[in-house]
Amino acid sequence: MANADADMPVIRCTSKHSANFYIRAVRNFLKGMPAKGELPAKKPVEHVEVTGLAAAITYAVAAATAAESAGVGKIVNIETGVVMVRPDYPAGRASEEHGVPSISIVIDRVVDGKDVMEGKGADQADKKSD
Repeated sequence: MANADADMPVIRCTSKHSANFYIRAVRNFLKGMPAKGELPAKKPVEHVEVTGLAAAITYAVAAATAAESAGVGKIVNIETGVVMVRPDYPAGRASEEHGVPSISIVIDRVVDGKDVMEGKGADQADKKSD
């Protein structure tokens, strides 16, 4: 899908967890996590990709829009598509490929109401002109 940055974490939404689970996961990636017990603190990431297939598309959209509504992230890219899958049926049953809708949403981290990626291009342009 849209994973252009090799270091960008990808949250793959499924229908096994609730939408709130993915909303918390996106928020924790973008805000970071304090140290807890023996677990070390985790730094925030600059951007995160949220993906979903079929029924999990609504969970991916909910997580992305919740991050934007809370002011911790900004949706910068949305891609939709169809992924061809082959069901894993027991032997003897027909298993033809069929298309499943998919979505990929890239969210940039926002700090104090400012997109962290905003202005980076301008800074680099200023350095080149010196």
